[in-house]
Amino acid sequence: MNIIASIILFYGLFCSTHLNEKQKNVVPHIDTQLIKVDSLLWDLEALSKVPDVEILHEDKVRSLLYHSVDYQGKPTQVFAYYSNPDLYSGKKTGRKKYPGVVLVHGGGGKAFKEWVEKWAAEGYAAIAMDLSGNGENSEKLKSGGHTMQLRV
Repeated sequence: MNIIASIILFYGLFCSTHLNEKQKNVVPHIDTQLIKVDSLLWDLEALSKVPDVEILHEDKVRSLLYHSVDYQGKPTQVFAYYSNPDLYSGKKTGRKKYPGVVLVHGGGGKAFKEWVEKWAAEGYAAIAMDLSGNGENSEKLKSGGHTMQLRV
């Protein structure tokens, strides 16, 4: 390999590595211009922002409340369990990244702590939320939003 080819190869590797490092710090954002509909159900700009979070219990699985979209003009909170492999094993957490799993139940169920424990033990950051306006132990949250009524 001649010297010019070596320089080009080195420059290409340097640029791709440098660009890769810059891209790691970019927070993904929903580009609403790519969506071809007249009206959207959700405010994608608001959903692209990190919500306010209140940690209720810190353990190998955290119990927390996060701010969701407003319901009928009122602020809404959602209860969830969260963990990752470091939390689950009792290590100090830092900025380590893990693949994520979002555990969403159907039919107005509750957040399952056991699901989060299972996936954190498998190497994932995992969150399971209650989408029925309830907190831990299925107690109705003061600002929990709409409660789904299932009728059989």
